[in-house]
Amino acid sequence: ILRDIKPANVMLRADGAVKLLDFGLAAQIHTSLSRVSRVRYGTSGTGPYMAPEQWRGQQQDAATDQYSLAVLAYELLAGRLPFESVDPAVLREAVLNEPPPPIPGLDGRTWKALCKALAKERAARYASCGEFVAALSGLAGKRGARRRSDFGYWVLGIGAAAVLAFAALSFTADWRGPQTRRVTLKEQTEPNAGDTQTVDLGGGVKLEMDWCPPGTFMMGSPSGEAGRWYDDTQHRVTLTKGFWMGKYEVTQAQWEAVMGSNPSYFKNAGRSAPVEQVSWDDCQEFVRKLNVRVPGGGFRLPTEAEWEYACRAVTSTVFQYDNDLDASMANFNGNYRYGNGRKGEYRLKTLPVGSFRPNVWGLYDMHGNVWEWCQDWHGEYPSGSVTDPAGPGSGSNRVYRGGGWYCFARGCRSACRSRGDPGDRVIYLGLRLARSPQ
Repeated sequence: ILRDIKPANVMLRADGAVKLLDFGLAAQIHTSLSRVSRVRYGTSGTGPYMAPEQWRGQQQDAATDQYSLAVLAYELLAGRLPFESVDPAVLREAVLNEPPPPIPGLDGRTWKALCKALAKERAARYASCGEFVAALSGLAGKRGARRRSDFGYWVLGIGAAAVLAFAALSFTADWRGPQTRRVTLKEQTEPNAGDTQTVDLGGGVKLEMDWCPPGTFMMGSPSGEAGRWYDDTQHRVTLTKGFWMGKYEVTQAQWEAVMGSNPSYFKNAGRSAPVEQVSWDDCQEFVRKLNVRVPGGGFRLPTEAEWEYACRAVTSTVFQYDNDLDASMANFNGNYRYGNGRKGEYRLKTLPVGSFRPNVWGLYDMHGNVWEWCQDWHGEYPSGSVTDPAGPGSGSNRVYRGGGWYCFARGCRSACRSRGDPGDRVIYLGLRLARSPQ
């Protein structure tokens, strides 16, 4: 499966054949496009063309590509996308829950075919892309009389069927090596959401960071959210600068590679388990040494706003997956699940990082395992919208986020916050790094 079908990746050759271009090359060719339809939102897709299962972080298959093809067909037929917003959370909500807007003048049979391929659930779509293409191809010559007489609009309709038919029949990407590329590529100044950079700490120990793009989101929880705490007040936050966020919590192996020792209580969980029993002050020393060691530096703890923004990764639900949480999704006290989650295992210890599926931006274990120190002093949220918040200027406690292995599910909510003395070293408290772009 291809996972990222969109106009920027569909190329018409001089001989009339339609090809899917090398996606990496296509991304660079189209970096100058500013429409939201061209902005990347996750590790495997482009926002408006992503199927519901991609937004949910679920398994993907050929039906995922079929959905993206249907979005492309809709855009050609209507001259606009079925779902589009500059706010990723609004876009996600529309893709998951709203029906596509009708296309004026489009005949009923064609509309029915489009809607079937755009179904929210994979099982409700066509059995294959070929069936979808066949449905459109069989209707291509029957549309003109029932729609607006505008010639350009009619051509778009025929074009939709043609592109889909050719794309399906020659469903092979036109992979080209660097030596055959004849286009001049603009320098890409900013990574795509979910892109990963790897830092070698030596001794086979590596540190992976994923890119979080700038954006706006609702921080905190709505008043009706079950289990919310008094200081979860919801407010709008804008982050004007992108940043790198640790793909995983800092592991025992990574801590030892930098600091020369392993303070963790759960050493028997393995070197790939998160380090714990580290204070906020210890984390500052870890960051200082890491920045000396790694060219370019820029490592730090995330601000509290950055942490929640990265955790949500364009979602507005209670958790990164949905409004439910059970022990199959995260490491916490599974006896106390949330929503429709099932009662499950209480493991009583940390687990190796990456034991559960990641969020849309490729970040693992944002819920549970260990709480994660943030840079901010703890304080009340502002009542209005804020830009690039960094917490109070002073205080007595530092913020930590994410919930731990011992927590009830409500303590693992995306909005949940806690705090502790900067010198606290406890068996449920670790860290996740952020890095400013170089």
